[in-house]
Amino acid sequence: MKSMGYVGAAVRVYRAALDFIKERADQGTEVEQIVLPESFRKEINKVGTRGQTENFFNESPSADAMLYDTIRINQQYSPVGIVRASTPLLIEARNVLTTGDRIEYLGRDLQPITCTAVAMKTADGEPKERANPGDKIILTTSPALENPEINTVLRKKFARRNR
Repeated sequence: MKSMGYVGAAVRVYRAALDFIKERADQGTEVEQIVLPESFRKEINKVGTRGQTENFFNESPSADAMLYDTIRINQQYSPVGIVRASTPLLIEARNVLTTGDRIEYLGRDLQPITCTAVAMKTADGEPKERANPGDKIILTTSPALENPEINTVLRKKFARRNR
């Protein structure tokens, strides 16, 4: 089963791609002539742990295209929270988040909004420096996120790691 973070991030990129294609088609471009900008590939590469390939579009995949040594590739990005309320910004942590972390808000636009976690506190107002998976925290960011949508994913870039 895929996580909410994975599904949310993947659907966001696919939705943006469909919107891009529709906009170009509405302007009269033949669908076969539409090419997605590299920014779409860069965003989708931040999602998942199995990589992407065009296998089976034109032919069967070669041995080089298979992940025989491991079932996963190293992924530098992970969801750190899901927006549960917008005023104040309440998130449910999915991975460790600490004050000072640079995070990305994965809104409707393809380009994420980058901000910094400058303060965190519990619903009771107790300050926190670190949120652990499952914690619900009130998050203050700089710049402040304007009108964050419920169930939107926040992610951060981790140092390269093996899973």
